[in-house]
Amino acid sequence: MPNKEKGEIEFACKGKTYILKFDFNAFCELEELLDKPIFDILTGLQENKSGMREIRKFFLAGLAEVFQSRKPIEEKLKEVGRIIQEIGGLAKANGLILEAVSASFPDAKESGSEK
Repeated sequence: MPNKEKGEIEFACKGKTYILKFDFNAFCELEELLDKPIFDILTGLQENKSGMREIRKFFLAGLAEVFQSRKPIEEKLKEVGRIIQEIGGLAKANGLILEAVSASFPDAKESGSEK
């Protein structure tokens, strides 16, 4: 069961339930995948400047607990791309990411700041 207060968002794909989660480790993973500081990454997402490769890497970082295998990163990214396609594509994936990222910063929402 997802815990929205911890930044966990549940979605289904092909009869399987996934939890997209952005915690400290996921954000660190994302920084590594994109080679940028997290606040630059989040600003790009918020300003709708993230490309499809970035969205796919966002999803991979948010699903990191699902993809703990030793598969090469390219295989993991292709698998994540298939999940994104199955759930409805870029717009749906972007919406889930925004929801999960927003949920991962509950203090910011309460104080009126989104960063």
